[in-house]
Amino acid sequence: MSAYPNAGLPNEFGEYDQTPHEMCGFVEEFAKSGFVNILGGCCGTTPEHIRHIAEHVKNIPPRKVPKSREIAKVPVMIDSSKFNVIEAGLKCVQGKCIVNSISMKEGEAEFIRQAKLVRRYGAAAVVMAFDEKGQADTIERKVEICERAYKILTQRVGFKPQDIIFDPNIFAVATGIEEHNEYAINFIEATRQIKERCPALKSAAA
Repeated sequence: MSAYPNAGLPNEFGEYDQTPHEMCGFVEEFAKSGFVNILGGCCGTTPEHIRHIAEHVKNIPPRKVPKSREIAKVPVMIDSSKFNVIEAGLKCVQGKCIVNSISMKEGEAEFIRQAKLVRRYGAAAVVMAFDEKGQADTIERKVEICERAYKILTQRVGFKPQDIIFDPNIFAVATGIEEHNEYAINFIEATRQIKERCPALKSAAA
């Protein structure tokens, strides 16, 4: 098990202000509780954060991997905001994987180009609720964008519905920013409507 948390929640300017000392208090508890084998840092962390984490947990034994007779089959997820990185990963992965992610933020033509490449490599795709106007925040926008993407992928690109995983922007939930207070409700309701309007989806949330 690995954990690489953010340095707290972003403020109204998108900045992460949790200090290395504050962050270490949380991740040290993960290690002491036997939850993790690997620790790191994601958004907002600096080399100083990582140095503190390493110092705090260096004497704590890692989680013991339980013995199991069955081997779980899980897909590899290639995760990058740069599609050239995703494509490089697709060339190196055997079997079916999941691409995270594609969206229509750069326009329909680029979305179709990326989707065709993903399909050519036999991968499934996480599709974010973005379009040319930006991130979808309301229920109506989330549903409209995902339904549009669904029709493009299934009717024009040849995607199987089961290979589409919609994410109606879960990352914007629980930011602590006041104007985002309705985002969780919007996400849940949009997910319900997307599943109704887009038949045979495996999931409507990443």
